[in-house]
Amino acid sequence: MENAPGFPYEFKNAELAASCRTRAADGFERLEWLGDRVLGCAIAHLLHQHYLQHRESKLTLSFNRLVANTNLSKHARLLGVAQPSDTRRRAADILEAHLGAVMLDGGWDAVYACVERIFGEQIRSLSSSSWQRDPKSRLKEYAEKRVHLPEYKYVETDGGFSATCSFKDKQTTGIGRNKKEAAHLAATDMLAQLQAEESAEQKAEEA
Repeated sequence: MENAPGFPYEFKNAELAASCRTRAADGFERLEWLGDRVLGCAIAHLLHQHYLQHRESKLTLSFNRLVANTNLSKHARLLGVAQPSDTRRRAADILEAHLGAVMLDGGWDAVYACVERIFGEQIRSLSSSSWQRDPKSRLKEYAEKRVHLPEYKYVETDGGFSATCSFKDKQTTGIGRNKKEAAHLAATDMLAQLQAEESAEQKAEEA
């Protein structure tokens, strides 16, 4: 059985190579569990190595984005280990199972080199937004300082969800593939409105 064309490791053990291909394979869940752990350790080390100036809180924000299913599934499809029809969760699990299999087949050095080849460029070129909290968390922090908390209501739509964010007398709406994405879009708009309003008030006071 040949490797996926883009996956940067050639298995020596054919049984391991077969076991990480599909969730239905014997031992897949154990490989996925192991891969999740070695991936986290390798990503943490790469971030620590490349961003010596950042504190733990910033490193954690980028770590969470890098190991999120959204990012893992993107890489899984680019590498050819997952199919276009696979769900985001399934694609992420398959990539983690591959990394677990690499750990058993080649050891830590092999899996670390594999993770670096897959994620290294992304880690080295992280944008400033990667070091910031997500919009929903930032809006909550903004609101807590002003006693009120935002409220979210969700409606399922064709292919996703619509989220309505309410804060004081304001409402914003976001539409996404899932509740989290929809809420983040609604929170982004709400935060922008509140910050623009606050900025206008400050300018008026200074005039």
